[in-house]
Amino acid sequence: MCVDFTDLNKACPKDDHPLPKIDRLVDSTADHALFSFMDANAGYHQILMAEEDQPHTAFITSQGVYCYKVMPFGLKNAGATYQRFIKKIFEGQLGRNVEAYVDDMIMKSKAKADHVTYLRETLSTLRKYGMKLNPQKCVFGVKGGKCLGFLVDERGIEANPDKIQAILDMQSPQNVKQVQRLTGCIAALGRFLSRSADKSLSFFKTLKGTSFQWDAEAEVAFQQLKDHLFILPKLVSPLPGEPLYLYLAVSEYSLSAVLVTEREKSQHPVYFVSHAYRGAESRYSDIEKLVFSLVIASRKLKPYFQAHPIKVLTSQPIRKIIEGRNHSSRMTDWADQLADFGLEYKSRRAIKAQALADFIAECTNRPEQCLDATPWVMHVDGSSSKSGSGAGILIISPYGERFEYVVKFDFNASNNEAEYEAPILGLELCQVAGANTIHSFSDSQLIVGQMTGEYEAKEDSMQILVAYKRSHQLPEDEKEATQVKKRAEWFVWYEDNLYKKSYTHPLLKCITPEDGDYVIREIHQGACGSHQGSRTTAGKALRAGFYWPTLQADAEKLVRHCEKCQKYAQVQHLPSKNLTSIIATLPFDQWGMDLLGPFPAATGQRKFLLVAIDYFTKWIEAEPLASITDKQIQKFIWRNIITRFGVPRALISDNGRQFNSKPTIAYCKEFALHTYFSVVSQPQTNG
Repeated sequence: MCVDFTDLNKACPKDDHPLPKIDRLVDSTADHALFSFMDANAGYHQILMAEEDQPHTAFITSQGVYCYKVMPFGLKNAGATYQRFIKKIFEGQLGRNVEAYVDDMIMKSKAKADHVTYLRETLSTLRKYGMKLNPQKCVFGVKGGKCLGFLVDERGIEANPDKIQAILDMQSPQNVKQVQRLTGCIAALGRFLSRSADKSLSFFKTLKGTSFQWDAEAEVAFQQLKDHLFILPKLVSPLPGEPLYLYLAVSEYSLSAVLVTEREKSQHPVYFVSHAYRGAESRYSDIEKLVFSLVIASRKLKPYFQAHPIKVLTSQPIRKIIEGRNHSSRMTDWADQLADFGLEYKSRRAIKAQALADFIAECTNRPEQCLDATPWVMHVDGSSSKSGSGAGILIISPYGERFEYVVKFDFNASNNEAEYEAPILGLELCQVAGANTIHSFSDSQLIVGQMTGEYEAKEDSMQILVAYKRSHQLPEDEKEATQVKKRAEWFVWYEDNLYKKSYTHPLLKCITPEDGDYVIREIHQGACGSHQGSRTTAGKALRAGFYWPTLQADAEKLVRHCEKCQKYAQVQHLPSKNLTSIIATLPFDQWGMDLLGPFPAATGQRKFLLVAIDYFTKWIEAEPLASITDKQIQKFIWRNIITRFGVPRALISDNGRQFNSKPTIAYCKEFALHTYFSVVSQPQTNG
């Protein structure tokens, strides 16, 4: 029987008792050994209506007028009332061994031996309050099952097969309603779909415009979506207080994020987030889109952001942008929203971090059985030019997915170095995806020879000295052999060790750079380390009797990357010489001049502005110019300063060629006008 309570619901005040978050319930239910799924019989009908409220539920039938004595379905506050009742009777068990969402109850246990005890406790509570269960919908002591639209078991959370099958059984949509049904099904699986907005972009386009058209692009995206549903990852539920890592990725039409946890040096996804740009969002700058993706992730994943330390992994300066002062009101609003979560921003080497972030959003926790059977294919190429260096990478997964990356390095690299960096980056990406077998292709004979073992790296210079001092072996190249002999005069071979002669120290034992790194670390930050500078650290290593060729460079690198030194070392801000204040004693006695522009061309093609400011009165003289030459500067000094305010004592400007040219300086000397020039990179000097 169905009764329409629309008017009654309008008259009833809203019950503000909250329903539990489904994601939180699912997370707290997973990772248990045994489960018991219970469903209340007749649901709301187990709660009695107050006698004075029973007439309000009256309804008319052909046999007469009736009213409910129990709480009926269809009341606005029925769900909140039932949830309050469940919360009261299971007050001591909720979150410990029971989770409940309205009339769906799940009993869980970490250890199989405890399950019977917990079940006895739960059934006693139900019997105490007269709650009845529906035996046809109850399952006890199972290792996994459906929980609020998800599959949960001891290993984690999986997508509901019924929801997946609903999309797989769909035919190509023929009208707008069928597309809306498809996008609704995709949204139900959004937690498991990486970049779901990108995958659904073709579907959204069909909803725009007056006429419906399902084109070839939409059909290809539809089939690719179906293929992707076969490899949806298994999600894990985070442990209480466990640090979580957030990867961000933005594209032309959407933004994506993935929340992961790291266990046993392996990353596991917790939640995928995706958002298609709407309206003006697509016109944000790239850095604004990246910050906006963080804001969207914080909104959709707010319970995780509030309960766990979140580390944002990106190579972009998000923290500086958010904490900066000079930004738009929109960025200020986003900064206020993110300030509540205490986010930590972590960066990785160069541009690789962002490429890794984009990639992990697509490849996380793939099924291992398929990865072992079919190799991954990787094509790489690196190059260098005057404008910079970079790499191109194409990775093809065992499932046929293609991932293309064009990476620009933020460091100077030769062509060979770029060729080396390309496969290293590609291998890192494949490692994140869990690839076990990789077929790599490169157009560089050097790289291929190195990877196959056909080519070998050049022998270390110290090993060449060892070979010469121990057995008088010299390189075949005559010039190189001569250099080895000259260097060998500074070294001694004694008791199977190589030592270096020194003017002020005894023989220095030659060690490998790896051992040297340990030595300088112990000296710099060990038990007796005092975090001294690079020269002192290197000197102590020498006095301790150790030597390797890159000692000084390694010490400098260690000090530069020492976190404590960067945080707590004194920073010297003393100038190279005493500062002298510029004192103006009389009006119009001393002027500062500067050029501004170019600006958009005005009348007469004027696009520059020549400005002069009096140091005493702060009076401003300005004139637009079409060209900036020393003749224009001289005319300005005569017309705007000398003829109006008299000959000044001094004129201060920057080092522009218009100001320090010989004609301009000679012109000023005619009036006994002293010219001074500001220090480079110090524009405040000239006003």
